[in-house]
Amino acid sequence: MRTMNLKNRMLRLNAALLAGLLFWMPPAGMSVYAAQTDHITEKTAADEASDEEKTELKEYPAQPEFVIGSAKDWEIFAENAHSDQWSRNRTVRLTADIQLSGETPRIVFFSGTFDGGGHTIDGVSIRAEVSETGLFEQLVEGAEIRDLKVSGAVHPVGRQTVLGGLVGVNRGTIRGCTWFGSAEAHQSVGGIAGRNESGGIIENCRSG
Repeated sequence: MRTMNLKNRMLRLNAALLAGLLFWMPPAGMSVYAAQTDHITEKTAADEASDEEKTELKEYPAQPEFVIGSAKDWEIFAENAHSDQWSRNRTVRLTADIQLSGETPRIVFFSGTFDGGGHTIDGVSIRAEVSETGLFEQLVEGAEIRDLKVSGAVHPVGRQTVLGGLVGVNRGTIRGCTWFGSAEAHQSVGGIAGRNESGGIIENCRSG
């Protein structure tokens, strides 16, 4: 009888322990899974927010028009245009003929619209030891220079390459422009552009 009672007690204890394990293990497993799922959801949302932020950074609002009416204005323009972001979606307008002197301040990057208004920039002189240069060094994709006349000399020191009177490397559009003067390079030289990249457009321009 004692043996039967002991066996019954052992069976009841085992059943209780088994019930306890069945009761506690699934919630613990579900809790861990839920925590992992929440974490993944939060990470995905953060990634999407980051992607949206990056997209917004690529959209540049229209910038105030910049007017050039003197050699001093040109110097200010050149100081600002060391980054293509400054000129992006900006119109720069030449409102008078201007006379430059000394080593000409070059426009390193231009990504906006330069409207020459049929005016002339005279006295361009580039003698620095530099390649891929011109009055405008890099005209980026989507940028435009139109209705501008330029005269001067591009004769950099040393065996430089890719030199243009107006633009060094063109990936944008040059329309209705004229270069009067001379330009020399060890390789790849032009009055309007030293090199016209794929996608670059030159229309109704002349040099002499």
